[in-house]
Amino acid sequence: MANKKTGLIGGTFNPVHYGHLFLAEQAMEYCDLDQVLFIPSGISYMKNVREIAGAEDRLQMVRLATEDHPDFHVSSMEMDRPGASYTCETLLALSEEYADTGFYFIVGADNLFSIEKWKDPAGIFRRCTLVAAFRGAEDRSALEEKARELRSRYEADIILLPKRRIDISSTEIRQRIAEKKSIRYMVPEPVRNYITEHGLYQKA
Repeated sequence: MANKKTGLIGGTFNPVHYGHLFLAEQAMEYCDLDQVLFIPSGISYMKNVREIAGAEDRLQMVRLATEDHPDFHVSSMEMDRPGASYTCETLLALSEEYADTGFYFIVGADNLFSIEKWKDPAGIFRRCTLVAAFRGAEDRSALEEKARELRSRYEADIILLPKRRIDISSTEIRQRIAEKKSIRYMVPEPVRNYITEHGLYQKA
């Protein structure tokens, strides 16, 4: 039996914003987690790399965003691993290193409809509880039906978080920066300062 409950939240974090932090806090509270580990992706096989800030910049921004939370931690494991980043490989590495830990992989609820297209979905479900968060537009009944289907097919452990919405996206933040508009109160102040000082996302 797991002695520790660790939430995992991955993604490009391009850039990290208050929506990510709120989601991590909500999952931690609802699932009674001991900590949440943020894992910025290295090379995402699902996204256009030309639109993504450098790995070191994204890692540093996540560190700045989480530094004042005692139970938020950051791992560079996906950036340190060569090639594309796959969730199944990350979960395998973590489960081998921390055998006494139960992992809770935190995603947007829309991922329930695409996760079977990810690499080794059975391995993902075998090594973690999936914590799915509503982003606002999803149909709750459709999500519950999809969760039942995945539970039946993979013996998946899935938790649907209560619907709470913070309408912030990394795409909108990048666009606002390119248009020379303010992103104050969309990202933590140290992250905003970092973006300004390093001239990130200046071009649309």
